[in-house]
Amino acid sequence: MVIIHLSNQVHNCPAGWVNLCNYSTFDTFIPNEEHVWLINTSLNWNNQPFSSFFGFHIATLVRTLKQSLSPIIFYSPLPEVFFEQKSFSEIKFKMLFGRATRYIEAPFNQVQLDTLINSIPLLSKAALHDEVTMLCDLRGIVIEKINHNIKFGRNNIDFEINSIKPYLSPLQIESIDLDSFIKEIKNSKKEIQFNEVKQLFIEKCQLRLTAEIEEAKLPNTEKFEILIVDDEPEELTKAKTFLENDFHVITACSGIEALQILKEDVNNHIYAVISDWRLFSDNRKLYWQPLQGYEILEIAAKSGIRSLFALTSQSSFLIHQIRNLMDLHFPLFQKQNLTSAGQWKVFADAIRESCIITKDLINNQPSSDQWRRKDRKNIQFEFGLIDIYSIKRHSKTKFFMEINEKCDAIWETYLNEPHRIRYHLGAISTSLINEDVLKEVLTQRRVWMALFLDGKTPDEIYMLMSKETKKPSTKSDVTQLKNKLCIVEDDIKHLKLLPEEKSWLKKWQLIS
Repeated sequence: MVIIHLSNQVHNCPAGWVNLCNYSTFDTFIPNEEHVWLINTSLNWNNQPFSSFFGFHIATLVRTLKQSLSPIIFYSPLPEVFFEQKSFSEIKFKMLFGRATRYIEAPFNQVQLDTLINSIPLLSKAALHDEVTMLCDLRGIVIEKINHNIKFGRNNIDFEINSIKPYLSPLQIESIDLDSFIKEIKNSKKEIQFNEVKQLFIEKCQLRLTAEIEEAKLPNTEKFEILIVDDEPEELTKAKTFLENDFHVITACSGIEALQILKEDVNNHIYAVISDWRLFSDNRKLYWQPLQGYEILEIAAKSGIRSLFALTSQSSFLIHQIRNLMDLHFPLFQKQNLTSAGQWKVFADAIRESCIITKDLINNQPSSDQWRRKDRKNIQFEFGLIDIYSIKRHSKTKFFMEINEKCDAIWETYLNEPHRIRYHLGAISTSLINEDVLKEVLTQRRVWMALFLDGKTPDEIYMLMSKETKKPSTKSDVTQLKNKLCIVEDDIKHLKLLPEEKSWLKKWQLIS
């Protein structure tokens, strides 16, 4: 038995181990049946971020490219339950639960490793084929989920499709015509029709899908500013110690202090807020602070474009209830899983990835005065479209899915009967700012941009979208519509758009 150790750097490995510390050495390595694969889940080969758990991707290559029948053992400083929970929603973690595959939490000793290895039988060729087809191949995973998880009469179609989408490239989504399938399967009124649509789609996946999964390569050099909130000074010290090499860390011991810091961050320099869920005002933990951690996260979302993280040792059932009532979605990290440098490194990488996305969103949000927060009375947290959007981007996807569906209906109408699109458009309030107004603004923004990118002039767009069909357009009318929709033509020309807008415009091939 020879251990083939896949890690990020050369270690003083025990005698007999073979250490592979980059992709090129792995690519040229030829295994045999006496080898056992020991894989660090957080490989950062090829500039992969630690939190992408690239080790699971490499393990699929062990089965697919190397055709290895040998045991695979994953290790990480995170507990196994972390990956069990991840496996419910993220495809790549399914690899952990295949045949001849196990997990061991680091640190471990040779005796523990040997005991685990001796309990794992080799795969048969039939079992290898099964694992390669159903766990390592994107086509097999998609077909398995479509076939077994989408049932007639169950309202889970969006959930299941959304669990697959992140692993499909835009080209793959287009090649299987996923959007048409979603519409057809939702519109199926009888079970026989439902099953026919599903079976045809499975056959299309079988023919057209490739096994390639696109992994984004994210830069990791910029030091982002982050705020950490915890009622225990020693916890703040520990967090700062582990994170200050990667971030500019600001700390707060109370919700009131954190609130003041956020109020002063009028230029949105703080890209992430990490807060303890429960904040106490005394060492005995008898008295709650006036503001709790989840309230700070809600304020952080309302007052800017930021990534949110909660640290907790609380009951997950209670936390999920509160989070659902807030209509906010953000990652939860258990404090008991952040005890070693390795665990903090994984957490730091997750924060960095999220900060990069946040930076892109800040740089590409609308530049219109109508979108940005106004400061008429020197009130720093005045309510505006950006505030509602900041909250909704952390909520579940229903809000943006409804916008997608309405925009699809309008654009399909435009392609068939251009002058009928106005009947789909709602009124936009100039006195109220609320969720419904934001939804209508984001919907009509997309229609305006789509028409503009399709070659229409602003005057022509106004005539298509205006309710007053016989009134000739004036310069002020066109300007007023653009102002209401937070449209700046230069933004569109330079594709300075919200991510949901870019995605929709790409779907209709209006931008590349």
